[in-house]
Amino acid sequence: MDPIDYLVPYYRKFNALPFLVQRALLIVLFLACFVVGVKLFPYSEHLGGAFLIFCQVGLVWATGLWRLGRPLFKAFVIYLRIFH
Repeated sequence: MDPIDYLVPYYRKFNALPFLVQRALLIVLFLACFVVGVKLFPYSEHLGGAFLIFCQVGLVWATGLWRLGRPLFKAFVIYLRIFH
């Protein structure tokens, strides 16, 4: 039996949860990753930085803020056209 086979029941239980609960759990996981990165950063900048980048990308994905990327980019381009 592969080690991944032990995780399948947990994966199925996680997928059975409502969507908002799944996202809330992912946000808590990425916030915990952020805390680990902040605590590691004074001792190892490379490892702490990797944790911080991972959690930032994960938080943007888990909260759904990535959908705002395109409208914000368009607003930024319009701003540059007008003021520069």
